[in-house]
Amino acid sequence: MEKSGQAAMEFLSTYGWAILVVLTAIGALAYFGVLSPSNYLPQSCVLESGVGCQDFKVDENSVTLILQNGRGSAMTITDMKVEGCTGSAFGTILNGAEATFVVDGCNNTIGQKFKHDVNVTYTAESGISHLITGTIIDDIQNGTSKGQTNFVDSFTRANSSTVGNGWTEVDGGDAKAQIIDNRMFFEASDEVNMPLVRHTFTQQDNGTLTFRYTFNFERTGDENNYEVYVQLGDEALIVSPTVSDNTGVAVNLLWASPMWGMANHEGFGHVNGAAVTQLAVLSGDAGFNAGGDTNIVVTVHLDSNTYDVALSGAGVISGSGANGIAFDNNVAINTVRIYVDNLNNNNFDDTEFDDVSIISS
Repeated sequence: MEKSGQAAMEFLSTYGWAILVVLTAIGALAYFGVLSPSNYLPQSCVLESGVGCQDFKVDENSVTLILQNGRGSAMTITDMKVEGCTGSAFGTILNGAEATFVVDGCNNTIGQKFKHDVNVTYTAESGISHLITGTIIDDIQNGTSKGQTNFVDSFTRANSSTVGNGWTEVDGGDAKAQIIDNRMFFEASDEVNMPLVRHTFTQQDNGTLTFRYTFNFERTGDENNYEVYVQLGDEALIVSPTVSDNTGVAVNLLWASPMWGMANHEGFGHVNGAAVTQLAVLSGDAGFNAGGDTNIVVTVHLDSNTYDVALSGAGVISGSGANGIAFDNNVAINTVRIYVDNLNNNNFDDTEFDDVSIISS
């Protein structure tokens, strides 16, 4: 008995420290997540049948998904959310086509594993709304994938008398751009070409740019003279709209009155030279045409100098988008510019933008 006890003590004295070191090492590995099963999950992006996840990327601030529509008809995605991120994305995917979506508002740490649910709300051509779900697993990284985020701003910040976040502003008189309730709000009182905001982004010379934004303007009073321009163009060539409203501009979108070439009030369309083409009537949730937000997706084809416009949401009163619209000018695209002209807030409501993003592929 004494020999057995002595042998046990000798074993503990000989190997006890080694066992303690091993246990400490295992505890440290578990504490830092090295032994976490989630860290060994393969990268994947899976949605319900009919919607393919062709490529994906997770970085510190956003999740980028490239989806393919195999459901047999067009899908108008009205809300895409990723668990763990505060932003959302939207857009239209034609049957058999691909589209890039970026959900921002994430707070991820490079090097860790990302495993979260994806929820996609879309409207079918029948008008019925559907929800599909899925899961994305990826390593949080720097760098780019097939869809590279050139610029994203969802305006989710404190109310401010300026837009901030790198936007250049031209204000004056009673005209100013500001942040109100997590949206970019334009206030004006018949000022000429003000307020104006613009933001540069990384230039791409070929392939495709996808430009998305939410638009909510509505005419509530007897106003006949108003314009709202949304443009993409070359920062080096664009001049003040007081000098020229289209010099250096490739994508030239306009929401305006019949005084400026539209067939209807609250007309939305595109400009090419002196020609204005109305595509639709867009209106917010009050006024003469009770609507709401309009989700606008502009797909820019840099190799052919053309662009497509897709419209969705309650703000579309009539009309639709269009494909194959020629650039106003064949110039490089590295700047987004937005401004209003002769708009008086006494006769308008909301006058706001949200969820501006530019993605290259």
